Amino acid sequence: MVKPLVLFSGGLDSALCLLRALDVASVHDHVFAAFLDYGQPAVEQEVVAAARFLRMLYYLSPLLIGRVRVPGVSLLGSGDGPRIVPGRNLALYRAVLPSAYALGCDRVWYGAIADDAADYEDCRSSWAASVSDPGIPLEAPLASLTKRDVVRELRKRGVDPRFLWSCYSPSPDGRACGACRSCVALEAAMVEV
Repeated sequence: MVKPLVLFSGGLDSALCLLRALDVASVHDHVFAAFLDYGQPAVEQEVVAAARFLRMLYYLSPLLIGRVRVPGVSLLGSGDGPRIVPGRNLALYRAVLPSAYALGCDRVWYGAIADDAADYEDCRSSWAASVSDPGIPLEAPLASLTKRDVVRELRKRGVDPRFLWSCYSPSPDGRACGACRSCVALEAAMVEV
């Protein structure tokens, strides 16, 4: 039996990760989703998108929401530049481990994809394996997919990618900036699919 806890940001990659977890779990109440506020600029938009997506799925388990401090967090870059949050994925994984154990989960999934692996070490399956707790490993089940693949699969499942949140730097009025790396990648993937 597969019983994952999914790190769920309300974005495309983590939404597909959650859908795949629901596919492989024996029953839906064996899948848990955790949203973590680590000081990201889009935290409000992300949690709204996460809750909205779970309602759309008629998801039965509660969304676990928490706050975690990532030592030395620095959001660098602007516009279409990269966003670097050193140690983020490790901090998120370590923050949910106690909950994963308490809930009887057998793994933690996160939505790292191939497009990010070249630039970010913590988006590689090999990195996930190297930091994994022996009892509840960290896994990146989408590691071989591109953003285009993610968009394609979400659409096949009837999910409009624009229903989710993908922007790192929301504008002052709360809308997607359209210029950050994530916005640009989404637009390119939407055109190509």
